[in-house]
Amino acid sequence: MASLIYTFGSQILSFTACGGAGIIATISGMTNGNHLKDGRSRFPFMLSWQKGPEAGFTLIELMVALGILAVLAGVVILNIGSFFGDSAKTKTWGTEQHQVSSAAGLYRVAGNIIPQPFTVGPPPLGKKVLDPYLLGQLQYTWIIGTDGSVNPTEAYLFSSDLNSLDGFTSLRGSWLAGGGVLRPTGSSENRLVANGGPWEDFIFEATATLLSGNSSGYGMYYRCTSDPNITGYVFQFDPGLGNQFVVRKVMQGQEFPPFQAVPMPAGFPLNGEHKISVSVQGIHHTIKVDGATVLDFDDNQFRSGTVGTRSWSNNSFTEVNFTEFKVSPQ
Repeated sequence: MASLIYTFGSQILSFTACGGAGIIATISGMTNGNHLKDGRSRFPFMLSWQKGPEAGFTLIELMVALGILAVLAGVVILNIGSFFGDSAKTKTWGTEQHQVSSAAGLYRVAGNIIPQPFTVGPPPLGKKVLDPYLLGQLQYTWIIGTDGSVNPTEAYLFSSDLNSLDGFTSLRGSWLAGGGVLRPTGSSENRLVANGGPWEDFIFEATATLLSGNSSGYGMYYRCTSDPNITGYVFQFDPGLGNQFVVRKVMQGQEFPPFQAVPMPAGFPLNGEHKISVSVQGIHHTIKVDGATVLDFDDNQFRSGTVGTRSWSNNSFTEVNFTEFKVSPQ
């Protein structure tokens, strides 16, 4: 007989291979005193191997035990990272989905049935029934299906119909939104950010049309802060800099010279409608204009934040309309 014991929080999940008797799964509480005040184990991730009085293990017993270890190893590793580093590092959308999926799987292995879908997420929603199986605070909201599947409640991390400024904060200048159009109205520089995040890995998409101000331009902030002295990256559609696509770093509201730049293609229509996509994953940045990659580089100075837009005027007022604004998970 071979047993594999998996201790998670305040419960013990035990798998026992008994030769011809098959596999027996049991779950029980812990009463050894190694608990915090809220009932969680001080050492919530423990695996132990026990051997019965027989002289050895059968091949079937070993195969069963190794299979169980393979399934649980990923769960243990993911949750150890969550237990020790959840408050210090923002989880990515994909990593959190994997963690919630693992927790839902353990919930079902413990013998629980999900009669109807339920939702888990950040406070005040919380995790509820998944509390014993998933440590750390959730950042996103998920729907758990009756089969244990895990899906986001929204297709986007942030999106706006641009019929109002709800969900946005103006940091400088002034902005108007209505009829599906977001536009700056200040005479010099205008800055605006989305009330969301911080996010690590995401795709920020906007559709913009420069109507006037060909000596100036507009930009898209990403992985940025939401305070007036903004810090982060900004991609700029910049006719005023010799018709270039550039990326700058902004520190405490101060812009630094571009560290990435490429000329716009010959004959590129400055005043046309253009769809811009800014994708960041880890240290990798990919920026596309109308589906074509214009900048592709690595930089790790800013690792998370929100997104926003800006415009500025040099010799003439910059009039630009944004007709799409959304952030998707990677």
